Amino acid sequence: MSDNTSDFLGTGRRKTAVARVRVNVGSGNITVNGRPYAEYFPLEQLRHVVTQPLTCTETLSKYDVFVNVRGGGLTGQAEATRHGIARALLEVDTAFRPLLKAEGFLTRDPRMKERKKIRSARSPQALPVQQALNQALHFPQLRSRQPRVIPGFFVAPIANRRPDSLQTWNPSPSPANTLDLYLEHRSDFVLK
Repeated sequence: MSDNTSDFLGTGRRKTAVARVRVNVGSGNITVNGRPYAEYFPLEQLRHVVTQPLTCTETLSKYDVFVNVRGGGLTGQAEATRHGIARALLEVDTAFRPLLKAEGFLTRDPRMKERKKIRSARSPQALPVQQALNQALHFPQLRSRQPRVIPGFFVAPIANRRPDSLQTWNPSPSPANTLDLYLEHRSDFVLK
C-alpha cells in the first residue's frame, strides 16, 4: 500500500511487459504512461482488454486508474495492464476475487516467445545453402549451360526443370555431404 489510503496498487505482467497500476476512487479515467488509454492503445480490441476487469466487477466509472507500463509490445502491455488492474481491484475489495478468478484475470499468462533454434530452416547457418538453392530454382538464367568439372565429379546439365519436391531435403547437412545433397536436389544437374 502507498501512503495515501485511497490508493490500491497492483503489478501485472505479460510476456516481457510489466505494468505498475494504481487504482483510486474517481470517475473512471484510465491513464497509461501519462496519456489517456484510448490514445495509448489505438486498437479497440486492446482498449477492451484493458477495461475487462473493471467491466467484470462493474466498477468502470467508480475508480481512476493510473498505469506505468514498460517492455514488450502493445498487446503484451495491454494484457499486463489488465493483470495489474485485476490485482489492484482485489486489494480494493476481496469480494471481487471469485469474479476476477472465474474470468482468469488473476492468473499470470506464462507463455513467452520461444527461443530461436539453431540450424533451423530460418537460422543464419542455413542461409548460404538455402540461398544457393533458391537462386538455382528461381533464376534459371543464372544456371550454367556448360558442363562443370568439380574435383572427383563430372556434372553435366540436363533439362531445366524445377524439382518435384524439396520436402526430403535436410536444411542442416553435415559438411561432408553438403555438396552431395546440394547437387542431388538441383534438378538441372546430374552426377555421372
